[in-house]
Order: sequence, then structure tokens, then C-alpha cells
Amino acid sequence: MLIIYGTKIYGKKDEITGWGRCEQCGVYGQHSSYNGRKFGHIYYIPLIPSGPHLRVIKECGSCKCGMHIPELEVPEMVHEIRQTADAALAALVSGKTEFSLNGSNQSENCLGALYGPIELLLCCDEKDHVNHILQRLKETKRDYEQHLITGAIQQFNGDPQAAAQSYETAAQHELRDTLPRLLAGEMWFAGGEPDRALEAYRQASMINPNDLDAVQGMIDAYTVKSDHWNVAEMYERAFSIVPDLRLEKKIVKAYKKTCRKANRQPQLA
Repeated sequence: MLIIYGTKIYGKKDEITGWGRCEQCGVYGQHSSYNGRKFGHIYYIPLIPSGPHLRVIKECGSCKCGMHIPELEVPEMVHEIRQTADAALAALVSGKTEFSLNGSNQSENCLGALYGPIELLLCCDEKDHVNHILQRLKETKRDYEQHLITGAIQQFNGDPQAAAQSYETAAQHELRDTLPRLLAGEMWFAGGEPDRALEAYRQASMINPNDLDAVQGMIDAYTVKSDHWNVAEMYERAFSIVPDLRLEKKIVKAYKKTCRKANRQPQLA
């Protein structure tokens, strides 16, 4: 007789759903954040609690992986994130590109500290604080950062095409920055528009020919279009940027398979 047992999180509450790319499996899709507690179960009947109450953050709808944080530690974590974002915002609106937190000798990039935590804040039900950041950027006419944050919110809300347009608007304010073009490419691709994704990735690649993220984006877009010749060329560009990729068996296998489909000889020397 087969006995089904294991552990699972039960008693879900305060659930927030969003959209994004899973850091584990790489799939872009819906994820959920919620409070709960892990129990040992038999036949999916919870019996024995295992560990503290948790805040599960960004549980992927595909692979079910996510970040688990003890619920009691969440307020302090959120406080630190808000403090860092507020310090970055204050420095940014005063015209600085870097800031130091609490008198630290180590400088941080304002944009990275502001844009990076947006998804995490939304997962922790800090929408009001995110809107405060956005409003402050509007008031101080920080157009580039405003459109990036707007895109992040739209991405989280599951509107990749609107997010792509916001990222492209941001790109118009920083002509030499690859970030908004890479983000736009990812969102156009997620929204089912590989041609527009390709254009965004091409623009990023023109700014920085050695940007591996742009090359990977073009590989994905050309693959969806079944353009095997260009997929192979993008693999070869990736090999020229990072020669050690030739040692990655999965990548080389995919490249050789693409070359067969394109009827061309692999270039691995």
C-alpha cells in the first residue's frame, strides 16, 4: 500500500499574486506571496507543524520555488528595504547617482537600490510605499526613473506590453543605457511579440556589443521565430563574448542542434 507523506505549507493568508521571472527555473509567469506554516502531512492531511510561521515570497506557479522568511522577521526586513529605498530616492532627487546608508563608507547606486526592491515591496503588501516613490519621482521630474518604476509595477501586475512601452519611454530619456531596452525586450517577448523584442535587444546590443543579456534575448526571440540561422549566429556571438561558454555542454549541444537545423557547420574552434 502506497503511503503519501511529506511536508507542505498550509493555512495560507494575506496572499498577493504578481508576475515576474522565476530566479530558479527562469519561467516568466504568475507567482504568489503569502503567510503560512509548514506541516508534516499524511495523505495531505496536516498533522505536525514544522518550523515557524513563514512569509513565502514569489512562489513560482511553475516550479513552486520561492523565498521563505520567518514571519516575525518580515517587518524588520521591510523596514530595511524601505529605509534603503528612501535614502536612494532622497539622493536621486538631489541630483546624485550614488548614496551611502547610515554613514557607511560603501556607496550604492541610487537607481539599483530604488528599482531593485520594487517587486519585493509589492510582494510584502507595500503598494502604498511604492506609489509614494513613484509620486515623488513625478514631482521632481525624474522622468527616466519614473518610467522604470512604472514599468516594474505594470510588469508585476501582469501587463507586459504596457511595461514594455514604459521601459521604451524610459530609454528615450537615457540614450546610452542598455537597462530599459533589455527590460523592454523581456516584456515584449513575454507579451508574445518577438519582433519588437528583437528590436529592443538589437538596440541594447548596439549600445554595448558585449552585452550577453542582449544576445541571450535575441537567441530566445529568433528561436520562437524558428530563424535557426540567426540563432546560430547569436550563439557564436555569445561564444566570442564569453569563450568559456564553449565548455558548457548544454549550451554547445543546443548550438550544434541549431546548426543542424540551419544547415551550417558549427564554429567552435
